Amino acid sequence: DIEAFAGQDWVMTASDGSTGHPRRFATFPKAYRDLVVDGGMMSLERFVRRSTGLTADTFGFTGRGYLREGYIADIVVFDPQSFAPRAGYAAPEELSEGVRYLLVNGALAIENGATTGALAGQPVLRDTSHIDLCEE
Repeated sequence: DIEAFAGQDWVMTASDGSTGHPRRFATFPKAYRDLVVDGGMMSLERFVRRSTGLTADTFGFTGRGYLREGYIADIVVFDPQSFAPRAGYAAPEELSEGVRYLLVNGALAIENGATTGALAGQPVLRDTSHIDLCEE
């Protein structure tokens, strides 16, 4: 059932992990391993699209989800051979392998595979300016 569901074009990769759950730290590498590397269910390009632009488009996150001038730089550079989860239920906060660089809101959070200490994450809100909340 999971394979049939995960392979649908409208399904996105997203983290729903809470404290103590390994998906809080390893959602994307686990999905990458399961769907691209081990399962062969989709290409790397399709995986990236469902993890970035599709999510931004679906939830109305303007200025995110694409590598475009003027957009917020949330960028991960990973080694496709070694990108893999390490977090498990016994150690849910283990950082994943294979991340070389990570920019969050344009700030370098991982450099050469090591954390920098930068904490640039902020809540992401969708643009609701086009929604009329006072319908008559």
